[in-house]
Amino acid sequence: MFNPVLTDEQAALADVVRQLGERAIRPILHDGGRATPADLAGVWRDLYEMGLTAPVNAEYDGQGRPDPGTCLLIAEEIGYGDPGVAYDLVSTCQAALLIEELGTEAQRTAYLPRFAHDPAFSTGVAYFEGFGRTPQELGAVAKRAGEEWRLNGRKVGVTRPSEADVLVVVTADADSDQLAVFAVEPARCTGLEVARDDAVTGKLGLDAVKTGCVELREVRVPETARLSSHGSDSTRTHRAIAALRLGVGAVLLGTARAALAYAVEYANTREAFGHPIAQYQGVAFPLVETDSEIDAARLQLWRASETIGSSADDVAIATSTAEAISRCQRAAMEATRIGINTLGGHGFIQDHPVEQWYRAAATLAALDFDPLESDCGVL
Repeated sequence: MFNPVLTDEQAALADVVRQLGERAIRPILHDGGRATPADLAGVWRDLYEMGLTAPVNAEYDGQGRPDPGTCLLIAEEIGYGDPGVAYDLVSTCQAALLIEELGTEAQRTAYLPRFAHDPAFSTGVAYFEGFGRTPQELGAVAKRAGEEWRLNGRKVGVTRPSEADVLVVVTADADSDQLAVFAVEPARCTGLEVARDDAVTGKLGLDAVKTGCVELREVRVPETARLSSHGSDSTRTHRAIAALRLGVGAVLLGTARAALAYAVEYANTREAFGHPIAQYQGVAFPLVETDSEIDAARLQLWRASETIGSSADDVAIATSTAEAISRCQRAAMEATRIGINTLGGHGFIQDHPVEQWYRAAATLAALDFDPLESDCGVL
């Protein structure tokens, strides 16, 4: 049964993760800086030591895998500290999840212990294309060629594209109506190119994570690279992909909370006409409404997580996921906009971090944009 109340263990974990973000990330943002991967290397090490970067079960030498609700909670709290770090974390965790859920025993044995033991092991998921929810909509395709597969397409928002030891690539099977997922080692194949390094070309947001656009041009991988331990069990694949997307939704909620909390603090200390501006309805009401919308979006996100865990209907999984993501996008875009408006002219300058959260929310919303569900106006 769906229960939105946190357990004592979840509440304690949320506090620890939130404090990590406030201690290690916020000082950079409050100094008017933009957190980069180099700045936050220590944060990643702390997350690794806590077992949060590699949700691997004990049989593969990990510290255990949290339940889906706890994973969303962790993503939101890290997103509260910095959405870039959180997006990196979600991508890494979901790479491990996809391998564990869909991979053969040989694939699990080959990769999962590396997640658990090697903090330098670099990975990510190549899924997003800016659109596409079903195999029929994804532009990246995989076609069998004898004992090999040939992958073609373009992926955006790929984490660590230039340094990944393994990328989990999600494509559509050209010969069926199913998704085909592969564990691709860039060093062992040709045709996988980083078409755009976002740090070089300029980024709207998510400065703390290395992202880029990856081109797949006749990338040849062996049959053993396909994550196919369950054959044609499409539901298991759709559940795993939905978990990735919901994780990004949780990051959006963390970003929204960060902007709202900063705006509330500012409104309580900034005075106009002899009173804190929070005492004026024109300032207070939008903040209260935003807080309620964030809570509503979180409930829908958690409900969607429960749905994908129990449903065997691929359409129901995709629909509930898309609706929850859209709700989180709207909440984050509105919260960060309200944050900027509350600060007035100060909201647009780098002296305050709300403009960074606004850009991060827009970037995350654009990654998983569904025009049939979303009306947050980010494109």
